[in-house]
Amino acid sequence: LDQSRSAINSLGLPSVGIDKVIGNIKKFRQSFVTKKNPHGVVKNFPIAISLMGHPLQKGQQKLNGVLESIEKVAPLIDIIEINESCPNVSNDINAPNNVTNNFSNSTILNLEKEKETKSDQIFVDRIEQICNAVVKANKKNSKKIAIFIKFADLQNISFLIDVLDNYNIQAITISNTLKNYSSLEKNIHPSEKKNFQNYTKNYLGGVSGKAIWQSVIESEKELHKAISIKKSNLKIIHCGGIYDSNDLKIAKEKSVLQQWYTGFIDNYLKDKNVYEKILKNLKIH
Repeated sequence: LDQSRSAINSLGLPSVGIDKVIGNIKKFRQSFVTKKNPHGVVKNFPIAISLMGHPLQKGQQKLNGVLESIEKVAPLIDIIEINESCPNVSNDINAPNNVTNNFSNSTILNLEKEKETKSDQIFVDRIEQICNAVVKANKKNSKKIAIFIKFADLQNISFLIDVLDNYNIQAITISNTLKNYSSLEKNIHPSEKKNFQNYTKNYLGGVSGKAIWQSVIESEKELHKAISIKKSNLKIIHCGGIYDSNDLKIAKEKSVLQQWYTGFIDNYLKDKNVYEKILKNLKIH
């Protein structure tokens, strides 16, 4: 959606698997190995991995795959991001410890209910197992891996902050691609609305780029306010809609790190010196 500076993807979760990813990381680190740097550590260049369970698995089996991946990859990485919000997998809300739920308003973290729901407890149990696996890996490898969790839709933010603080989660990434098509359509260029309507009707998929920018900014403001009120140490990572240095400046107001994908690809196709251009405009060279 070029005129809208947005995109829709319905790829699902194509992946070569954790073992191939580990091989790629090892190869990257090996290129920096010296006598003084035997582990190939690159200064000020932390390596992060984003994990989800296998989309064809459910319950504890799915979570076990995540736990196994953590154990395998831990010696090589600095950050683990748990993706709780992929829009392109099924929503198996009744299966215990399903790490790939795309939680909706009526399931986990429900603002309308004061008492904890079954889905809330499933979420807590899942996070506990993941954090225990990271603690174990840290001890084994003498490391301190940071844990981030990625959400698309924040519900009952106060409860969420309490849970993540309790398990020493360092940051929340907001947002993933979004599927609230009727709300997002107003951000689509008139010349592309028909294609947007046709694609989302027939193929679904997650929307990214400028179409979700305002939604992400509003969620960040709400989350930042709640974190301040609760005096939490949680950090915010922005993901969604960044296209230029001005967007980056706005995103940096509430977030400590910023991710981009759609904007990067679009900019890179037009100018391969995209990072140099943005850094120059930010005046941080």
